Amino acid sequence: MRTIVMVLAAAFAAWVIHSNLFIIADPLIQGILFVSGIFTILFLAIGATAKAPDSIPFYDWILSALSLACGIYFYVSSGEIADRI
Repeated sequence: MRTIVMVLAAAFAAWVIHSNLFIIADPLIQGILFVSGIFTILFLAIGATAKAPDSIPFYDWILSALSLACGIYFYVSSGEIADRI
């Protein structure tokens, strides 16, 4: 499982570099997508305590999915949200 999380983190790092250089011009959208991506990886990679098991608990999967869902929602609704701000 750690290998999958590491590959996900590397792909996310490549996306961040690519999107900063070529794709997304709005820093608000970029910032929110970055934070939701970091939280998605964080819940899968780091345990809640020092005594956390090596396997990923179900609540970390839920929190990771919610972080990803927040990022997707913001990306889909970014035009409307940016207009209100």
